Amino acid sequence: MAGAVLYDWRRDGHLEDWKLEGNGELLKTDDGALLVRTFHCGPGRRAANVWLKALELPEAYRVEWRFKSDAAAGNAMLLFNARPLGLSHLFEDPRPDARYCDLSSYGKMVLHTLGFHRAVYGQPSNLRKLGGHVPAAWGQAEYPGAAWQAMNRDTTMSSVTEPLTREDLGREQAYALEHTPGRVRAWLNGKVLHDWTDAGAYVHYKEPLRGGKLGLRNFGGYAEDFYSAFSVSAL
Repeated sequence: MAGAVLYDWRRDGHLEDWKLEGNGELLKTDDGALLVRTFHCGPGRRAANVWLKALELPEAYRVEWRFKSDAAAGNAMLLFNARPLGLSHLFEDPRPDARYCDLSSYGKMVLHTLGFHRAVYGQPSNLRKLGGHVPAAWGQAEYPGAAWQAMNRDTTMSSVTEPLTREDLGREQAYALEHTPGRVRAWLNGKVLHDWTDAGAYVHYKEPLRGGKLGLRNFGGYAEDFYSAFSVSAL
């Protein structure tokens, strides 16, 4: 059961709540949606990340968001339980290539990711555990090379096809995710997509993740992603 609301974009959202990394921009639309615009990021920086700066996730929480996009290609993700390795703060990294939108960031942090709104592009929704003590080659992984294949195999904890088709492109969908110690569940329009227990299957960081930071990512620029609602509640 959901408890205290920790963040609600529609109630108290401001663009200043979010930290943008990578090649993109944040806007608030006339009807109050959060617009995350991702540009083509180039070979060195493949993503635009948008972190919810102030929120530290509790052990048990629920995230709900309403999303639509009609981008020509899309690779939107929820980032959660993210924390740095070897540092105390995700946003105070003195290393020269410190932005966590880099592929080389896989060795700088550990986190979970949920890919969503993927079936409209003929791709699965993957729930991943990423980062930790990963091979150095992952920082330069090129699809569909051997390093990319290894990364995809090792990090995919659950893979499903969402009940969406190409005709759903540009239509708003309702997503939710719940994290309780050791367990992750996700829904699309009330239908369960993922139900996974973190029991040491990820070889590069076996400890279950909890707490840390929450954010959004898109690897598929150019894209305009609209979040009409985004909230986080304790469980």
